[in-house]
Amino acid sequence: MKADLDRRSNPRYPQAVSLRYASYQDDETTRTAIGAAETIDVSGGGIQLKVSEPVKVPAYVQVALRLGNATAPIVLLGKTVWCRPDPEGDHRAGIQFLGHVDPLYMEFVEGLED
Repeated sequence: MKADLDRRSNPRYPQAVSLRYASYQDDETTRTAIGAAETIDVSGGGIQLKVSEPVKVPAYVQVALRLGNATAPIVLLGKTVWCRPDPEGDHRAGIQFLGHVDPLYMEFVEGLED
């Protein structure tokens, strides 16, 4: 039954990746938060983050993560679609990617399918 309620077009994969993020108000210039986070799961269309403080919904979010042996971070732009407290006292936030998604990130996600 849960699968019927899940409208995501991209499969999600449990994966912990450390990253840095910055969130912005709707004007795209006023930063509202900046910090470190970790992914709970990843997909080609977005990520679920574990953050210490709640992230505004909606807000534009820029994430920078390093995958594997990459020397430079991959930077992705998204928008928060939900944020809620988790049982450990932190928060979880759902980020939907906007625009172009870096091909290196997509290779990473596709590699998780195996």
